[in-house]
Amino acid sequence: MKPKTAIALTLILVLCLGYILVRHSTLLNVADDAPADERLLSPGTSKIVAVRITDAAGASIDFSRRGNEWHVERPYQAKAQSWRVNRMIDEIQSLKATTAAGIDNDLSGLDKPLWILTFTDEAGKNHVIEVGRQTPIMGVSQTRTYVHVPGHDPAWVAYDFARDLDQPASVYRDKVFVDLPTTAVTRVSVRGKNSFELSRRGGRWQIVAPVVAEASDEGVDDLLRRACRIEADDVVASGESDLALYGLAAGQESLLVTLWQKGAATQPASTRASAPAQTPLTIALGAKSTDQIYARRTDSPSVFLVPASLMDALQPPLMALRQRQVLDFDADAVNEIVIEAQGKSATLVSTTGRWAMTAPYATAANEAQIASLLAGLAGLRAEDFSDSLTAGLTTPRAVISLALKGSKHRLTLRIGGKSPSGEMTYVQAGETAPVAVVPTRTIDPLALEPAAYRDNVLLNIPASEQIVQIDVNRSGSVFSVRKDDAGWKMLAPISAAADDGNIDKLARRVRKLAASKIIFLGNEPPEKFIKAPESITLTLTTREAPAATGPATAASQPKNRTYALQVVRQEGKIYAIHTGATPAAVGEMPATFFDELSTELRSRSVWNIQSQTVGEIRFIAGDETLAVRKDGQAWTYPKDPYVKLDTGEISAFLAQAGKLQADAFVDYKTRDLPKYRLDNPWFCVELVQTDGKIRRVMVSHIGQNNRDNRYAVVEGLDGIFTISSKTAASLIKKLGDLKAKP
Repeated sequence: MKPKTAIALTLILVLCLGYILVRHSTLLNVADDAPADERLLSPGTSKIVAVRITDAAGASIDFSRRGNEWHVERPYQAKAQSWRVNRMIDEIQSLKATTAAGIDNDLSGLDKPLWILTFTDEAGKNHVIEVGRQTPIMGVSQTRTYVHVPGHDPAWVAYDFARDLDQPASVYRDKVFVDLPTTAVTRVSVRGKNSFELSRRGGRWQIVAPVVAEASDEGVDDLLRRACRIEADDVVASGESDLALYGLAAGQESLLVTLWQKGAATQPASTRASAPAQTPLTIALGAKSTDQIYARRTDSPSVFLVPASLMDALQPPLMALRQRQVLDFDADAVNEIVIEAQGKSATLVSTTGRWAMTAPYATAANEAQIASLLAGLAGLRAEDFSDSLTAGLTTPRAVISLALKGSKHRLTLRIGGKSPSGEMTYVQAGETAPVAVVPTRTIDPLALEPAAYRDNVLLNIPASEQIVQIDVNRSGSVFSVRKDDAGWKMLAPISAAADDGNIDKLARRVRKLAASKIIFLGNEPPEKFIKAPESITLTLTTREAPAATGPATAASQPKNRTYALQVVRQEGKIYAIHTGATPAAVGEMPATFFDELSTELRSRSVWNIQSQTVGEIRFIAGDETLAVRKDGQAWTYPKDPYVKLDTGEISAFLAQAGKLQADAFVDYKTRDLPKYRLDNPWFCVELVQTDGKIRRVMVSHIGQNNRDNRYAVVEGLDGIFTISSKTAASLIKKLGDLKAKP
């Protein structure tokens, strides 16, 4: 065929098609004078209560309104997604249509509609719309659809009906296929990898199988939240189907969860009502499909796909449901505690908000320790339970019994042995409850010897009494200080000035002496403490102030009292005993307490020399002597008058050296100098005063073992003492240290 002939034939074909399109379309009907849009349904249409969508094959989807919710009635019965049905009704009720003239059925398809919509209002009147084919209209962006309302002319509307009409019923179906109020459930049965039964009795949940035990409200609530509302990812089958394909045939299910709800009374209104009926609902889970699993309600043939995680969520481990709290009580309601441990017992009683020990001795109780005990018992949670194990509970190592206000029933906790690793301990609430397995770290602080609940204050001197004398016996060496109007004075081992600061600090420390914990309570302290090799005895003499008013009488004269403490170091720990107290109590003290009692009581000031009274300083080390002399306000170096000295540096040295203090005295007598290498000292410093008096300090090159210090002695002062190595180094000077800077 020639090219020109082909082009000609193509043009003829286009013209023919154009004629047909113009002849049979509504393009020519879209004129400026076209009729205005009108509402497709009558504006007065009342509330719609039923909808039917019928396709060209005669199959229909029926919806009915129940209250405010829509339900699918055909091809199966199920709850619908109300919002989706309402949207379809609202959009069709708001449609406006324009009459289309000259359109035959071949083009519109209205002789054999694709869908027939039937809306029934609450008055029982039906409103019918027949939906035909869609056709594009020139100049219109939306697709138009031919529709027909029986009794009216054909119309075309700006609406794509295929969006809502060309859908299966499953699209409208509500994916929530289980929706129960959790408060209505009274019983739960789970049959699967983990099987159990729960029952609510008197408002409390209990496990009734495989064991009988209290259930955890939190655990059951979590289970019910997952079981009482299940939303599917998809609807697989809405009618009868081969359930075996989904692992949901009877006996084939992977999990069955049955929920019982309280129903209405079964007797007619004219007779006495019976107990409410229990209405069961069973949920079955079957085979897995990738990350989903098939599920159904046994009262419906429908099959759904739900998240695979639901399988584990609906059959939690029994421990997740079990009440793990070993003792259920209100700590504020406890008014008596009986503790039996390590062969001893104690009774603690709360009266007027205060705790006291009433047995084996009547004494003050440790409020903080009791609060910790009750908090620990209330918070004790089991990691596991054993219904047969009785390890160590035949003869428990501790028993704690609680009495509650207004109750004759006592709560008892029996503490038994430990697991092979020692990490867990077996306990039992009473004698018939299952054995609970709890972490040892949570129970050991509760299984204390009864003495631990005695008030940890060992000594409490009344505020009205003033400490006037302290005697410290350190391994046979006695140190005594006494207070008068002028302050503290040392009486023994020598008569000397005392260190007021250290003594006052010691007095404050022991006036109200509290132990870290009480480890023994009895008639007499154990002999191992009484005869401990490392021991300090502290005796305090107090004087009670006389009455402030009234004439002086013998009875009003100040009264002296004596208090005694024994403090021992044993196996690296420090213990204190208030000697003579009844009952005798031994308290464990902080590791520093022994050293606190070894504090220096003697005044540590070895001299106090005013710098302006010093006219010459001599630094002597071996055979070498460095001497500087004061000339007026300046300091000079007699060996070489041309050497300029730094007056400020020398003044600073005198200010420090003039107030020399000992760290501690190692001997209150100046004796046995060779022992301290003071017969041949490292260096000496002599301060020559303007009145000719020479003050001399000698410093050894050694000090106490394991301490960074040096022995020293001051001529004319009884005793050998220590100073820090830093202080020692600051006392010895070379000429270069004293020379003026250029």
